[in-house]
Amino acid sequence: MGLGLDTKTDKEHVRVYHLRKGTFLHRVNIKYPYFKDVVRLVPFTGFLVVLVDNEKGNIMNCTDKKFSRSIKSWGGEMTRDKSLGLGASVQGGLYLLDLRTTNILATFIEPTNEGVFTAKAGFSECESYVWYYHSGRRTVRLFRLSDTSVAANYALSSPALALAPTSWSLLVGAKDGTLTM
Repeated sequence: MGLGLDTKTDKEHVRVYHLRKGTFLHRVNIKYPYFKDVVRLVPFTGFLVVLVDNEKGNIMNCTDKKFSRSIKSWGGEMTRDKSLGLGASVQGGLYLLDLRTTNILATFIEPTNEGVFTAKAGFSECESYVWYYHSGRRTVRLFRLSDTSVAANYALSSPALALAPTSWSLLVGAKDGTLTM
């Protein structure tokens, strides 16, 4: 699957390809309530795909070519069993979401107006911790999933370019060439 752009109508669509052959199967026009520009495309389960915009995650069915549902504040990050997700909205804050019921289960960071900065969040490999990077503060915060308490707060020397969880740590590559573990 991938995003495509129709040059005649200037509209985006999801292009679906055969997994083994690589041949083009069909396209799914992107139509859902309160359409915004798609930031990223995340595979969900089998024939479902998540189109993430700035405000919500939109689940689309690629076989029926229909919109399924939206999950407010969801950024596409989820656990391996696809039951829990992380929401980092543009208004600020970090939430733990139940992807089945779309309810907020816990709040890690209360929403505040923090300006125009990049915020990234994700689960650790063991899925017992949540990490949160804020580009304005240049910090990486680590939260326990069990009780939503702060386990660590790291200050970086320069803005991060890449963050990658490993089996027992979080690797952060920064602009000045440093690698923090």
